[in-house]
Amino acid sequence: MRIGAPIEVEVTPEGEFAKLIWERWLPLGQKTFLSTNKQSASHWTTRSKNAKAWRQAANNDAKQQGNPLPTGLDYATIDAWVYKNRAGRYDPANLYPCLKAIIDGYVDAGLTEDDNYKHIDGPHLHHGGFTKENPGILIRITWQNPNERPKTPQPHSTISKE
Repeated sequence: MRIGAPIEVEVTPEGEFAKLIWERWLPLGQKTFLSTNKQSASHWTTRSKNAKAWRQAANNDAKQQGNPLPTGLDYATIDAWVYKNRAGRYDPANLYPCLKAIIDGYVDAGLTEDDNYKHIDGPHLHHGGFTKENPGILIRITWQNPNERPKTPQPHSTISKE
């Protein structure tokens, strides 16, 4: 595992890493936000090119000279704050296709082995704000020591599963 330069480090009383956090900024630039609301409104080639642009931006970001992301993490939690270029109501969860492409780019660069539930929790999307000057997505990647991770809650249901 290559650690890179985390912005925050927590250490256990035994001196082991308990939590490491990295933050990355991916500017909107010439890309557009991919939305589940617009999946059928735009042509598949347009969506594909845009998804590829987000994926490549994340891959390039992960390999940034002087500040690369870690590689070989066994598990990571990913949060994202969306900064839109126009004010107005929107649902951050509808921008999941953007985050899917970004996570694919980070996995291509070696952040984790895969982007399935065994390696990634999230992405958890949040509203970050509105800015005409610099719209984009702030990504927070958190690794926790397996002994320090919160236990996954088990579903509790009174509905029969038969």
